[in-house]
Amino acid sequence: NLSAVGSLDCFVEGLLAMTWMVRDFSLGPFALLALVAWLCYRNSSPQPSTIMKQPCVYMFANRRNGTIYTGVTSNPPRRAFEHREGLVKGFSSKYGCKLLVWYELHDTMIDAITREKQIKGGSRANKLALIESVNPDWKDLYDTLI
Repeated sequence: NLSAVGSLDCFVEGLLAMTWMVRDFSLGPFALLALVAWLCYRNSSPQPSTIMKQPCVYMFANRRNGTIYTGVTSNPPRRAFEHREGLVKGFSSKYGCKLLVWYELHDTMIDAITREKQIKGGSRANKLALIESVNPDWKDLYDTLI
């Protein structure tokens, strides 16, 4: 199980993965080399899926005063990464909403969902005012999540 070895350094994790892959799947040396390279790359930066888990309402935009997408998640860094990389199919990828321009953390998912519905039910002017109140320059706030 690769997730069980996620906290080990790249070399040890690579050796364990190679042992597991050879034993269970009989992969050749090139496939193993590719796997080790991927593991080292994956471990070279913080993983969005493991950093913070907290209910959050967020807004992504494609540019200042542009298209806005409002959503809710229990894992803000992972979800932000998915939006930035276009991994989320649908509205946000269709309209290029890749800039995290506003977010609000909550204690419970029920509170976050309630707030998301309140924001989605409000006017565009209210959404713009909310963004401008904390992020007047519409900077990408992704780095503040990590």
